[in-house]
Amino acid sequence: MKNILFLTRADSTSITRYLMIAAELEALDVASKFVCMTSGAREMLARQSGHYHVATPHTYIQYGEENDPGLASHHAERNDHSVASLFLPRNTKLNFGQSVGLDQLLDALGFDLREAVRQLAFPHIGYSVNLLNKAAQVLEQETPCGIIYDIHGFPPVLSFLLEARNRRIPTFSLQHASGDSVQYSSLPVVADYYFAYSRHNQEVLRSMGIDESAIFLTGAPGDAFVHSQGDFITLRDKFRAARKVGDEQKLMSLALKPCYEPEFQSMRKANFELIDTVGKLATECSDWLVYLRRHPRDKMWRDTDLERLANSFKGKVHFDSNDSPIEELLLASDYFVTFQSACIPQAIECQVQTCVVAQNDGAVWPNWQKHGAYKTIELSNAEKFFRDIMSRHNACPKISKEHRDNFLSEFSTHPSPANAKRIAAIIALRAC
Repeated sequence: MKNILFLTRADSTSITRYLMIAAELEALDVASKFVCMTSGAREMLARQSGHYHVATPHTYIQYGEENDPGLASHHAERNDHSVASLFLPRNTKLNFGQSVGLDQLLDALGFDLREAVRQLAFPHIGYSVNLLNKAAQVLEQETPCGIIYDIHGFPPVLSFLLEARNRRIPTFSLQHASGDSVQYSSLPVVADYYFAYSRHNQEVLRSMGIDESAIFLTGAPGDAFVHSQGDFITLRDKFRAARKVGDEQKLMSLALKPCYEPEFQSMRKANFELIDTVGKLATECSDWLVYLRRHPRDKMWRDTDLERLANSFKGKVHFDSNDSPIEELLLASDYFVTFQSACIPQAIECQVQTCVVAQNDGAVWPNWQKHGAYKTIELSNAEKFFRDIMSRHNACPKISKEHRDNFLSEFSTHPSPANAKRIAAIIALRAC
């Protein structure tokens, strides 16, 4: 039986899509093996596998920075050196206003170029060689007919893609999220085939010079899970009941930004401010419940301060499980709130009234707001905006069907159960 390798990180969105495609590949007599590249990936795969019907048990291959001490040690080596060691005592002096070349300037500063190369370049070289050797070992052992990934700006993934190209193993790029396409244009073209989840994403890939024959407009595989289960009204009742939302109650859901890594601390602060604002309002309005959805990258990480804040609102604020597709929460909600996020198209597909909190996270997102398919507010105005919604029944600002349809026409394609099957068929045809 031929096999495909999925390059897997601990990201619930990625894993959901991988598992859906793996189920369809199995029906085509292609086995799936998951190369676990970060800590928590294997545990997340095991928990989420229960949602998808795969007869053959998954094969996990341990690999990655956090799983392999030998790889992690290179990070430690790079960070152990002092910047001061790059400068040596010098007697050379420069006069103010003197015109000098770069070599003279470095000499006067005492910058030791040889030491800089030894400290900064050598660890990177060793780290990269180690990654490439490990990727080569896995490919030699598993002999896959293809490789699937969704983010390549990650050294272990790049090592696999390079080795795959050397061995003429076809590679397939799934888009990590609906909004990542804008950032693709600044990245090198490294895959043999690309899947586009919307006409917008297709145009971005074309603009990068990717051949038309290598781009497949399929829609996101994640769309299929909810759409395959029934009509929205039936699903809404089912998912509300699972969250203990009463007939007379309303549900507001909040999708949080990642905050477990140091560079996300500004977003962590924004999460706290938004939860505090909405939680206080919910305690004043007896008919509203609030459900919080952690970012997929925070799935394996608990923020006790965040949980303590949520628990302070007298049972009105709860955490939703990241093990279930976010569409379940969206369909259960009367109103959905998020920062700039790839779940915005999913919310519009699920026809839930949506508000986006404007907060600069440094990422480049598509111009989603141009169709007027959702409301946009500043965090500083959140208290007044949500008070107006919660204090009156049926006060959620409605978005017209025309605006929603225009948005979906550009930013979403084929939200049907056929997405994962279509992607699997293309992969099986071109790889196996």
